[in-house]
This record gives sequence, C-alpha cells and structure tokens, in this order.
Amino acid sequence: MSTLHFLGASIDDFTFQKNIKKDTEMRLEATVKFAVRYNNDTKQFAGDAIVTVQDAGHEGLFRLKFHHVGAFACEGFDHNDDGEKRRLHMEAAGMLQPLWNQTITLFSAMVGIPPVKLPPYRVADPNIRTS
Repeated sequence: MSTLHFLGASIDDFTFQKNIKKDTEMRLEATVKFAVRYNNDTKQFAGDAIVTVQDAGHEGLFRLKFHHVGAFACEGFDHNDDGEKRRLHMEAAGMLQPLWNQTITLFSAMVGIPPVKLPPYRVADPNIRTS
C-alpha cells in the first residue's frame, strides 16, 4: 500500500458575486467537483476541486466559486491498481476539504455574510474514474 504525502495547494481561480440586501433571505447550496490527475513518471498527482456555493433560488444573487489544486507525492504507487487509485482519490479529497472549508468560511465572513461551512464531502467509490 502506498503512502500519500501532501505537498501543498493553490487557488487557481476565484470568483465572487454578491447582490444581496441586509434582509435578503438565501438558501445556499454547495457543489464540489473533484478529479485526480496522476503523473506516473514523477509519482505525483494533483487533486483538482471546483467548489461552488450559490443561492439555490435566485441566479446571480450570491455566488462564490474557486478552483483549488492540491499537490501530492505518493511512494509505492502502482498506477495499474484501480483500487489503489480509488483509495488515493478519497484520501486526497479528505485532506483538501478542510482547506476548502476555511477558504469559504473566512471569505464569506470578510464580505459581510454569516460564515458559510460546507457539509462533509463524501466521495462515492462508484463515481471515481481511474482512467
């Protein structure tokens, strides 16, 4: 079994839209799209997440979207083992989620709305593509 090492992360794109008044009621929804790109030569991979938080009922009222990339190294990784790829995918998402939450919570507080916190992100094994 391979060992996963977190190397760092970046936010490659960040957009924010806020068209709300003080008494505006919002029903926020969050989506996370997460994919992993493997580099078999360097034994490294990147976890790409696109995180979006927006008002479910009114397009353009509130939207926060960012592209978060986490870099990982993996010792003993067998790039032919789909089960191993699935495990690393889930592990990487679990390591990055606290960073997504902190980014959203801090930024939402900075722009004058109650701090937003994402629910736990669960990767369903059947949804992971390994090729």
